[in-house]
Amino acid sequence: MSDKHRKAAETIDRMLQDRIIFLGTPIDNWAAQNVLAQMLYLLDRDSKEPISIYLTSPGGSVAATFSILDGIDEATAPIHTICVGTASGTALLLLAHGATGCRFALPSAQFQMTQLSVGSSPEAHSEQQRLELWRMEELLVIRLAEYSGQPKEKVRSDMKAELFLDAYGAKNYGLIDAIVQV
Repeated sequence: MSDKHRKAAETIDRMLQDRIIFLGTPIDNWAAQNVLAQMLYLLDRDSKEPISIYLTSPGGSVAATFSILDGIDEATAPIHTICVGTASGTALLLLAHGATGCRFALPSAQFQMTQLSVGSSPEAHSEQQRLELWRMEELLVIRLAEYSGQPKEKVRSDMKAELFLDAYGAKNYGLIDAIVQV
């Protein structure tokens, strides 16, 4: 094992000792499996002690993000979420899904509400693909509205506008509960 990889492994071990999971990549199946595996490990060690998920991510797969959300819903310990950089798209949904009163951001954190990316033009997709894309986007709107306390139409409109927020804007919107000073 290289020195660089050994130091990374030591850092992850230290973070797990402090019940911290770090998500610093786009959310894909591998990232979701990694977060869920660490969450299960921590829950096995202590099923009641809070777990913190630190994140800086551009978002990613809706299915992978929802697998993490489902894991959080099944956790017996409170899950605290902390944005330490950026939270865009589905990462913003993950951040806003933390335990009530335990959704945080650093003062310089940045947020963006985004529509789902279709890759190529919508006309190139089949009717079934367009319906599935609409269904996934509707799930995001419903959940963001639920977590933030904003009306669904406002959330939908802000997603279409690709709304950018700073930490104070995210707090006022209801996506986080507090801004933490380090």
